[in-house]
Amino acid sequence: MEHILCLYLLFVIGGGAVLPEVRGDAPPCEDLNTAACALFLSSKPNLCQDKALAANCQRFCGLCPLVCYDCPDAVNVTHSCNATSACGQDQLCMKKEHSYPDGTKEFILSCESKAVCEGLNIGFHNIIGKRSPVNSAARRDVNFHCCDSDLCNLPTEFTTTVPTTTHPTTNSLPTSSPPLLHNCSRDIVFILDGSTSIGAQNHYYMGQFVRNVINSLTIGPVDSLVAVVEYSDSARVEWYLNDHTSKPDLLAAAQNIPYVTGNTATHAAFWLARNSVLTADHGDRPSVPDVAILITDGGTTDNGLAAVEAQQLRAQGAKVIVIGVGAGLADKELDQYKASVALRVNAFQTLQYAVNSLVSQLC
Repeated sequence: MEHILCLYLLFVIGGGAVLPEVRGDAPPCEDLNTAACALFLSSKPNLCQDKALAANCQRFCGLCPLVCYDCPDAVNVTHSCNATSACGQDQLCMKKEHSYPDGTKEFILSCESKAVCEGLNIGFHNIIGKRSPVNSAARRDVNFHCCDSDLCNLPTEFTTTVPTTTHPTTNSLPTSSPPLLHNCSRDIVFILDGSTSIGAQNHYYMGQFVRNVINSLTIGPVDSLVAVVEYSDSARVEWYLNDHTSKPDLLAAAQNIPYVTGNTATHAAFWLARNSVLTADHGDRPSVPDVAILITDGGTTDNGLAAVEAQQLRAQGAKVIVIGVGAGLADKELDQYKASVALRVNAFQTLQYAVNSLVSQLC
């Protein structure tokens, strides 16, 4: 408790800290102490909803302008770019890629308006034009790609380059890994919201969170087993408890969870977890505690049915944990599940900071 008090005092008293600068018109927007934000979240799950505390954890809580790599002059893998810029309002990160016939590429990296990005089929690599006829040896393809998370416009060819910028970002912030849990046998089913409101990028962050939790567990037939249910218009089992009983297999499966899109039939997911996943036929062990972990941004299509199905799952003996994402999720919707544990994060990209909090609740 003493360390939590110290963190609180650090937030409240330390507001005059000098913050690093970044190119761009936006004012500096940083955390007073990112590590402290991550620790404080474990004792105060609504940290990012508390305006006074969130003011000291702005980047951690997803309240800062988007930061992108900013390389207005063409660069390649031998002359890479580490400069960054804070984008303006209604801007996204853009990567312009020029591909040559010999396989070499050059890139221009920047912020770009959403209006321009939407005209380029945002989220997809889209060939806009060719500089020369198709059969010409001098042909060059030009691709544009827009994305909406910090530093997401870094070309994959540059992934071995270590950024020198002093500007911390959501993707590069140091995080403490939870200790590997031993002697903690659990049958765990993740229930993932795959509705259209999530979005492809946030669905990726959700899968990354599942992988991080798996990494913190000892996986095996006498240890913990993990299943995944995803739901939208209906619910579907991505895999059962006994489908992947080793950590490498589980991590590989969690790397490829499809994004289904649609409505938000939370009740169907609870029903499927209870009647299909947490059953002996699909690997559920009678002597091992069951845990159901719901991750959602809210907006369930039938609150009454969802609450009933959650109650049925609890009555069967499962521990229900709910992780609510985003400021638009009403407390009333979270409360109706009467979960053993309810956590809140402000954005999907900050789910990674809830890993420790979740793991601490498993055993």
